[in-house]
Amino acid sequence: MKRTIKRAIIALDLQHVDVPGVVSFTRSIGKGLTGNTNLTAADIAKLPVAIADLLAAATTLESTRTARATAPSKAATRLESEQGSLLMEYLTNTATFIEGLANTKAAGDFTVAAAIITSVGFQLKKPSVRRTKGFTADSPAKTTAHLHVPPAVNNAVRLVQYSADSGKTYSLPIVVHGVDLFITGLKSGIDYLFQTAMSTPPAKKAKQTVTAGSEQLPWGDAVSCVIS
Repeated sequence: MKRTIKRAIIALDLQHVDVPGVVSFTRSIGKGLTGNTNLTAADIAKLPVAIADLLAAATTLESTRTARATAPSKAATRLESEQGSLLMEYLTNTATFIEGLANTKAAGDFTVAAAIITSVGFQLKKPSVRRTKGFTADSPAKTTAHLHVPPAVNNAVRLVQYSADSGKTYSLPIVVHGVDLFITGLKSGIDYLFQTAMSTPPAKKAKQTVTAGSEQLPWGDAVSCVIS
């Protein structure tokens, strides 16, 4: 069976961010690119926009905005719009380059690609969450996972495990009380797998008997979620 390689994708949604926010974001990207140990000098040389030019465009836009606020005019507004569009083009081209470079360097390892992207300062686009009979996962806050776990039936107990290494190893089972479980302290930028199982109790008043070596629970298909 052919294995599908998961690609790390940058989320660059700055359309509703004001000029100060875009300028601040640009400077954080410039800082993330400078001296980044994940990037070689050759990588930096291939950037579609030099770091100095990226930062200069941010400073120019900032100055134009300040001047327009002091002396409003149609010309100043038009100039600010043009400079803002240019800076957005610079950021988009830089994001496209870093995304491609990160995935190439990672050679199919999503975790490595994600680490390179976030080290520069970009955010990852969250993949659509696979659903397994109502079991879902998302990341509502930094280092946090939120799991919606279908309720167990007939007094059974729901358990959850998570893995940070593509399912090679899993955490100890977590007993779920209710249908919402929040797991904090996870690592940002890592694609975690979560799986659930249901421990069914013996019939009422029956003696519980377990055969040695058969303690493994039937875990369901895992759902994945990149942690913010």
